[in-house]
Amino acid sequence: MKNKSFLNGAFILAAAIGTITGYLIALLLNYKDIKKYTKIKFKVNDIFIKPIVSVIGMSLAVFYIFNYLSGVLNSNTIATLISILAGAIVYGTILLCVGGIKIKDVLMIFNRK
Repeated sequence: MKNKSFLNGAFILAAAIGTITGYLIALLLNYKDIKKYTKIKFKVNDIFIKPIVSVIGMSLAVFYIFNYLSGVLNSNTIATLISILAGAIVYGTILLCVGGIKIKDVLMIFNRK
């Protein structure tokens, strides 16, 4: 019985790795074509480093907020919803702080006419 459980976990991990690999290949191919056809120069810092820093900050915030709230509220559902909302706010805030997006970009989204 333990072997079956181990295999199920291994298959789930393999599916996750396969999904990430597929998206990574698509990302690299799209990046290559965009660079080739548009002649736009991308800064590695802007398209990789700043979002990764934001993701790490968001992940840490969500992890700690969820663990705290699930103990205090005794409800995983509410803790999950609040953690997701907090994660979105933290991600956007960090992205603004590191310069991944600019205030004018955010205002442009909300001031459409």
